[in-house]
Amino acid sequence: MSVTQRALDQLVSILTAAAQAAEVVVGRPGAPAPPDRPPVLVTPLSLQRIGRSRRSGSLLDLELAVAVEVAGADVLSLTERLLSAAEAAPHLRIEPLPPERP
Repeated sequence: MSVTQRALDQLVSILTAAAQAAEVVVGRPGAPAPPDRPPVLVTPLSLQRIGRSRRSGSLLDLELAVAVEVAGADVLSLTERLLSAAEAAPHLRIEPLPPERP
């Protein structure tokens, strides 16, 4: 499994734990949202090289950007739980979506 896939899986794990009973689904970049929209939709947006690792030889330091969209009747409470979980994870950074979202 690639480092990027492991990072995405870790993020989904964090969000799933925070979402409690709500379903967390990973969408495909550029694909329309599923017709039966899940409560939490995570869509990869970009993968950027930010340098070379100084820890392990020739590994690249990569930054994965994802969009996290929340829907449903409990949207405010669910969003708050997801944000709290993401803020507690030291390796995650929360930013608004860029205006030119891919």
